[in-house]
Amino acid sequence: MSCAVKILLRSAIIAAYELGRHFMSKAFTRESDSDRDDEDEIQPALQLPQGVKNYISPAGHARLKAEFEHLLRVERPHVVEIVSWAASNGDRSENGDYIYGKRRLREIDRRLRFLTKRLTLPRWSIR
Repeated sequence: MSCAVKILLRSAIIAAYELGRHFMSKAFTRESDSDRDDEDEIQPALQLPQGVKNYISPAGHARLKAEFEHLLRVERPHVVEIVSWAASNGDRSENGDYIYGKRRLREIDRRLRFLTKRLTLPRWSIR
């Protein structure tokens, strides 16, 4: 690398730091504070009190099961295909299909975890 190129790079880095911009790989940063993977926990206000049974009707169970199957068998494979195509294009930091596809995968996985918790050992209601 020539001396002139080194000087230009050094001055560019110094100028960026003076403006308050720091160079950091986006691979190690969180997209936003709301994209946490542990948000599948139910908020305390929505939780049932201890010892109260969670009843579900057969129609409600069928609806949740249908949503679970659709997410697992149709939507998730489609999004995975989009993300793998976008990843093959390179430069993932500015690839909107990759970024939003990964975000959608997290949303789908979070919903699948929630539905799995709801569908395990449901209490049946007659209504």
